[in-house]
Amino acid sequence: MELLERFTTGDVEAFEILFQQYQKDVYGWILRIVRNPTVAEELTVETFWRVYRSHARFDATRSFGAWTRRIATNLALDYSKRAGNEVE
Repeated sequence: MELLERFTTGDVEAFEILFQQYQKDVYGWILRIVRNPTVAEELTVETFWRVYRSHARFDATRSFGAWTRRIATNLALDYSKRAGNEVE
């Protein structure tokens, strides 16, 4: 819990630890949606950029993974709609 509380205060080290822990999972999640490794990499970076910018709105008592996946899902679905890809 301490790590998440530090993250909510804008602690860059806490963010870096969370990034290292969740980056691979987020990339895999996005890749399943967009089916393009290059795009998945770009959207993973954008996901964590948004996560970092929104640190103050994160509730440290909630699941960081679920919150991050929701941001990633929204980005991937928006990308797919713009690109004209069909999402299953």
